[in-house]
Parts: sequence; C-alpha cells; structure tokens
Amino acid sequence: MNRLFFSGKIAMFGLASLLSHVTSHAEETVVFIIDTDQQALLQAEVTPDWFGLDLGERWSHLQVKDQLGNPVPFRFVQKKPVPDLIADDIALPVFLLTTNETPTNTSLPPAMIRVTPNSIEVRTEAAQQTGANSTTEYLIDLRDIEQRPSQLRFNWQGDESNRIYSLNVYYGNDLQHWQHAGRFALTRLLANDTMLEKNHLDLPAQAATHDYLKVQFEPESPIVLNSIIGHHQRYQQTKSATMAWTVNGHAADHQVRATSSRQRRRDDVPVTAWEYPRQERAPANTVFIDFGQRGFIGDLRLLSKNENDQDWREVFNGTWHHIRHQEQWYSSSAIALSQGSARHWRIEVDDSEATAHPPSLCFHAPRWQFQFLANGHSPYLLIRTDDANHRSISAMQEIFDSLDIGSDAPATTVQVQAQVAAITAPEEAPRNLRHIILWSLLIGASVIMLYAVFRLFRQAPKAD
Repeated sequence: MNRLFFSGKIAMFGLASLLSHVTSHAEETVVFIIDTDQQALLQAEVTPDWFGLDLGERWSHLQVKDQLGNPVPFRFVQKKPVPDLIADDIALPVFLLTTNETPTNTSLPPAMIRVTPNSIEVRTEAAQQTGANSTTEYLIDLRDIEQRPSQLRFNWQGDESNRIYSLNVYYGNDLQHWQHAGRFALTRLLANDTMLEKNHLDLPAQAATHDYLKVQFEPESPIVLNSIIGHHQRYQQTKSATMAWTVNGHAADHQVRATSSRQRRRDDVPVTAWEYPRQERAPANTVFIDFGQRGFIGDLRLLSKNENDQDWREVFNGTWHHIRHQEQWYSSSAIALSQGSARHWRIEVDDSEATAHPPSLCFHAPRWQFQFLANGHSPYLLIRTDDANHRSISAMQEIFDSLDIGSDAPATTVQVQAQVAAITAPEEAPRNLRHIILWSLLIGASVIMLYAVFRLFRQAPKAD
C-alpha cells in the first residue's frame, strides 16, 4: 500500500515538474531574417504567407530580436487607401459671339444668338475679317456635358508681344441673365528661351452647374483663340491598399452535394465539385471566382470550413455569370466574406460542367506593413513563439507613441528572407503543443491514481 502511495506521489511530482518545464520554455522558431545596415524606421511588406505562420491574434506570438538577442520594437500598420487624382479632357462646344466689332483672324466660327419666348437659337456664320480690336466673347454650351469641367484650358495663336490677357467669366441658364464668376488672367511670356505660361483657369463650383458659360476678354486684351478645352478632375480609389492572391483547386473526391451546417439531412445530388486547400490564413474580406477564358452562367455554391472534420459552411448560393462581350469579360461581383481565414474551400456547380477546368479563387485583404526600429545590430530575427505576450505588443506601441512616430511616418522599405522550413510546416500541425502535452500528462496521472484506488479497494478487509 505504501508503494502505491509512493508511486502516486512520484507521478504527481513528475506531472508538476513537466508542466513547469513546458510552461517556462516556449518553443521558438525563426520565420524571417532582415539583414540591413540602415538605422531608421524600416518596413517590410506583409504577404499572405505571413498569415500561415500562426503568429497569433494581433501578432502576439511574434518577437523581433537583433544580433545580440535584444528585443526590437515593432508594429503592424494597415495601409490606408490613397485616392488617385485623375484628369479628363472634355471637348466643349464653343461659339464666338458676334459683337459690334469683331476681332481679326479668329479660328473659331462666330455665332448669332436669337432669343424668343419659346426657343433659343445659336447660329454659326463664317468668320468676318475686320481690323478692329474690341471685346471678344465666347459662349460655351454645357447642357449635354455629363462631367462638368472644373477648369478651362485656352489655346491661342503665338504672340510675340508677351502680353497678359484679362478676361471675365459669367454663367447662366437663359442667355439673358448672367452672374459673374470671377476675373482671371492668362499669359505666355518668352525670355531667353524660357517660357512662362498660364493657359488655364479654375471654375467656381457653382459656375459649372449651369447651362451656359460666357468668356469675355477685355478690350485691351485682344486674343485669337484656337480652342477652349474643359478639364475635369476626379478622385478614384486606388487598389494599392489591398493585397490579392490566387488559390487553385482540384477535383473533389466526393462529387455530390455537400452537407452544410444548416442542413439536417444529406442530399446525394450529383454536382461538379472542386476543393481549394489554403496554406495561408490571411483574413480575406472578399473572394472572386475566376473562370479565366471559359464562359459560365449557372447556379453556383461556395462553401468553407476551418478543419477537415468540421461541417461545410455555406458562403454563397446563387447564380454566377462570366461572359464575354465585344472582347471584354463581364463577371458577377466579388463575394463579401465574414470568415475569410478559413483553410478549406469548395465550389459546386451543375453536373454538366463535370469535364471543365476548375476556376480559381481570388482573395483580397487589406494590406499591412511590418515596421520596426533598427538599432544597427543586424541581422534582425523575426521569431515565432508559443507564448502570447499581449502586454509586450501594447508596450511597443507606447514606445512608438512616446517617440512621436505616427502610423503615417515615412519608412524605408527592406526585404525579408523567409525561412522555408517555417513556412512549409504541415498543414494540420497542432495549434498549441503545450496544451496537448498538458492534457496527456493529466490523463496519465489520472490513470495512475485510479489504479492506486482500485488496488486499495481490493486490499481492504472484507466485513464478516
């Protein structure tokens, strides 16, 4: 009996020792190396492969150390979309208005304007050749212009007098009542093979919303215009703040309709199914199904799950199209994802597509930048550890805040060297080895204690 108690004590002591060893020695794996001599705020592009390294929530399983083993402050910054300024030229219908005295040698046709209670008539005529210099006016018709100009650009014939041309711009809707938009100046100056040119003006926002513009050059500023071009500026969101990657699939082993978590019974409906295993775990926010150079119109079902032993979860179930029209491909919109880091994906279509090549899954996710403060002791090691240290992440952010280094601070981009052994780890590797060892030891100790109790029960004296 004493031996049994002694064995139980030894087992519990061994369990405590092993647990202490496991909890105090976390496994560390070098996943990236950065070798640089620069001492500044450095950054590296985060690719989808980073998310296959199990770096934890908010990167809590990542450490950065220099050559001497000292910790290096780091952070992850999400790249914000920067809109691109796009400028479009707009062909404007421009008419030279007939005045009491017409400017000489104009390249634009003059126009007669006749206003009646029921109509407005603009009639162009052949240019008249006179030698008078007086007020020059041009009418711009904006009624059929969808993108209203924000600028007007003037092209005129060469002038050796190096003059500054003064003009006024008016706007209105009925060709009778005009409102003054502003007084502007144009010039083209030449001196010793150097040219100073200002050939455009910015329109007030309210001016471009009306039907007509009138450009009036002052009498002391005669000019011969070749054309007036509208300039429309707009902002377009750039895609540089999004990273994209493609996952290729293969024919699924089971070519029947898969049972999702919402279904109560299995339907053995034949379908064409492809499956897509993902090595990375990047949190995608959209996915696009790309059929390439093959057209498709029909019902499509997209499913996903995290582990092999889980039920499929339905992500999309509806009609999908991918057609070609006039040398262009038109497809359904990308699918928004609420759980974009799932490891397994599946596409199901009608059985008639059984011999077709599998489409590709194109994932999109926000782009991140990894930034760290280099101290001159290169190389720097990016280490994955089993211990999650959320306090360290918060403390390092406080370091950046105390140094007044904002998320938009300029940083120098460097290259990282991936450690192949870390990235090509088994797909279904245990997420936390420490938990597995812990439960194994607990079960083993429990078996020993139950065996000791059983032996004690059998050796107890029986009542008469």
